[in-house]
Amino acid sequence: MAESKIPNELSFSITARTALLLGRENISSSTVAVLELVRNAYDADATEITIRFRKANTTDGTIEIIDNGHGMNWGDIITKWMVIGTNNKQISPYSPKGRRKVGEKGIGRFALDRLSSQTTLETTSRLKSSEPTYRLEINWDKFVNTPKSLQQIKHPIKVIARYQKTGTRILMKGLRDIWTRKDYETLYKNLVVLIPPFEKKLAGFSIIFDCDETPDLSGRVRSPLTEVALFKMKCDLSKDGKAKIVITTRDGSDNKKFRRFKNYRRTWKQLLDSPSGKPVCGSLHFEFYWYLREAPAKSLGISLKQLQDYLEIYGGVRIYRDGFRVKPYGDPGGGGDWLGLNARRVRNPGGVRSKERWVVGENQVAAGVFISSDENPGLKDQTNREGLISNQAFEDMLLFVTKCIDYFETDRQAYERNKKVPEEPETLEQSIQLLKEKYAKDVKNLDDAIDTLSNEKEKQILKEMLQGIISAQEKNVDALAATYDTEQIELISKMQLLQNMATIGIAIASMGHEVLETSRHLLDAVNRIAKRVKELMLLTDEKMEKYLVKLEKQGGTLYSIASFALGHANRDKRTRQKFNPTQIIDNLYNETLLDLCATNSVEVNFFSGNVPDIYAFPYEIESIVMNFVTNSISAFNKRSDTTEAKKIEIETRYSETNRMLEIVASDNGPGIPEGDEKRIFEVYSTKIDKQGKPVGTGIGLVIVKDIVDSHKGKIKVVAHGKRLGGAEFTVSLPVPKERGKKREIK
Repeated sequence: MAESKIPNELSFSITARTALLLGRENISSSTVAVLELVRNAYDADATEITIRFRKANTTDGTIEIIDNGHGMNWGDIITKWMVIGTNNKQISPYSPKGRRKVGEKGIGRFALDRLSSQTTLETTSRLKSSEPTYRLEINWDKFVNTPKSLQQIKHPIKVIARYQKTGTRILMKGLRDIWTRKDYETLYKNLVVLIPPFEKKLAGFSIIFDCDETPDLSGRVRSPLTEVALFKMKCDLSKDGKAKIVITTRDGSDNKKFRRFKNYRRTWKQLLDSPSGKPVCGSLHFEFYWYLREAPAKSLGISLKQLQDYLEIYGGVRIYRDGFRVKPYGDPGGGGDWLGLNARRVRNPGGVRSKERWVVGENQVAAGVFISSDENPGLKDQTNREGLISNQAFEDMLLFVTKCIDYFETDRQAYERNKKVPEEPETLEQSIQLLKEKYAKDVKNLDDAIDTLSNEKEKQILKEMLQGIISAQEKNVDALAATYDTEQIELISKMQLLQNMATIGIAIASMGHEVLETSRHLLDAVNRIAKRVKELMLLTDEKMEKYLVKLEKQGGTLYSIASFALGHANRDKRTRQKFNPTQIIDNLYNETLLDLCATNSVEVNFFSGNVPDIYAFPYEIESIVMNFVTNSISAFNKRSDTTEAKKIEIETRYSETNRMLEIVASDNGPGIPEGDEKRIFEVYSTKIDKQGKPVGTGIGLVIVKDIVDSHKGKIKVVAHGKRLGGAEFTVSLPVPKERGKKREIK
């Protein structure tokens, strides 16, 4: 281009692909997208919103969002809905009914692109009753693989007869995700906590969940009462740095109503020992509910299971701005633990009456920090709407909330330490004895009450019934005690064996470096001797060469085993992490198993399948494979009546149907005697040799089963497998679910 044709100014142009960046590639999940649409309905002054799913687990599924808000007129559609990044919510931050609008970036409509490829929007204005209903059709796939600009993509709109009910209806087809039961439950839990259960200002906003595949979840989304908490704390921080903390409790209250426990008034300097007198975050309100989830009082009208379910939904500390939740703060599973309550609990595991510091756990509290766009301008959203920007305002908010919790922890621990409590039994035996004594006392009281009856016939019948109950109860208690004794004996036996094995393991690990170094020198010495012998001897000595080869082989095995022992004790392998099991087994195969099996004249092969990553301890996978291989070698050594080549095969594969990683170990040994398939997983289940001595430790397969059980997996045993004819074990471990790849747009 000639210089004379270059303009003095340039402007940006926007491609159609921008819609993808703002929609499906910007919004992290379908749940977040639905929540964004719920916020839009709230901004539209809706008092009710229905979220309807129909066959959403199929390719023909639909999602419908229906609200009874003020809808949109023609001007709203042209100047607001069809304008990207509009600032109308900044210019008019409050709705006609006075609600503080919760969406400010003007891109919430692109949540529709995240959910589906086809959208039909029908809207009827409440504010302009003279206008008809408008129907807008959007095909989001038009924005894919096109050179057109965003403005060149057109969407058909129709004018239809005005609906009687005002509001907006959005129908989505061509869903981008196949919804599962777990997806519905995740969305439902997020809807439940979208509006805090302790927030009274939003009583006029209801959410109805309507799903044909989960009728048990369908209906009005309701929040359980928070009045079942044992402690409640309300904290306020003013913008000039004045803090007020009020703690109440129902503990020790005769009518089970909350009574005053502690209260404080502090300045920002006093609270945080800060040189600054004012918080950057602005004014805050913090509500905190603490639950005794181990044993809720019957008078509270809630069971332990109900309490646990409640905390599964509400547990954690969430942030609410203008009455709506800011994700991901308070999300279950640790990801939303922005205060680090779980980490504090790990560092301070002591009980409330212990001498150590006591701290709350995330799963014991339901709490909310309340902010607003007007009062907290420094607390800004990240661009992806997945959290707040980490700045000084955010740090001040975090410090205030943490300090309030610290006040509660200190006061409650002091209170519990000073409280007189009855002595509790230290052992199950003492508990059973106390139970018997209490039962005997109750029986006597009942027997005395029967004696007061005047009707002798009724008295006799009740006496016989009471005697029958006493006999049955005594049998139940005796059976409980007997079961406990049996389990204790088995547990002690198992613990003793594990302690012994652990001691041996510690000794091996401590001597591992020395053995490793010795074996390295041994291999070097063997090589030097072989070279020197070859130089000195004129004739080949086959026996000498055979011995040297055997010595080198044994030294290599010793080196491999020492390397394995040291590697098994490596701290990295004792940390739960994400890894691919095939890689772990392949390393074990090449570095240890080949040498170990060669020493025992066994052929071992590893067949690696295309398996996904799992979350586990790497040493667990090594332990499973190593125990299977050593068990097979032991079985081979006990069988001397065959000349057949000894073979072991290890295979990894993935079952997509069950989302299970499978590790299969098989051999061509003698197999497993009939009836021993279950017994081999018991402690001390090892076989006896011809001299009557036990062979092996009897703990290998117990360790394997413990590992499998800890992952909620399965282990299958075949006495004589089809593959090689000997024992065959299949370990199945669950693979964590990850959101799959986005559908290809055709």
